[in-house]
Amino acid sequence: MAKASNKRKFPRFPINFVLFPVLINAPGLTDLTLDPHDISMGGFKVLLPEEPVVGSTFTSTIELRGKIYNECKVRVAWTHKNNTQPPTWSTGLALLVPDPRKEEFEGRLTQVLTDIGKTPDGAASSNGD
Repeated sequence: MAKASNKRKFPRFPINFVLFPVLINAPGLTDLTLDPHDISMGGFKVLLPEEPVVGSTFTSTIELRGKIYNECKVRVAWTHKNNTQPPTWSTGLALLVPDPRKEEFEGRLTQVLTDIGKTPDGAASSNGD
């Protein structure tokens, strides 16, 4: 795996689910509801029980602090096998929000990051990782 940080467009922030509730449902990727370990303006880092295929894309539903965004796409940007038993994979999911709701989602994400004392650098975009 190439170092994802070398290609990162946006800073990544570790998140606390209590302060920053985000849930991702991505059938086809996993049957689990995912709560990200960190977040950027372009995507999420999640923990998966099985290794996904880098580059694969899945339709997802994302709940961001109580607001639900349907028909979003997540693309597997990178994976890293963790040294756990059973094995798990840290996985970067690039987020692709459909245009009609993209601006609203990015505004809400920016506001939530600001609320928890984080300031996203650069312009908001939902096509990175």
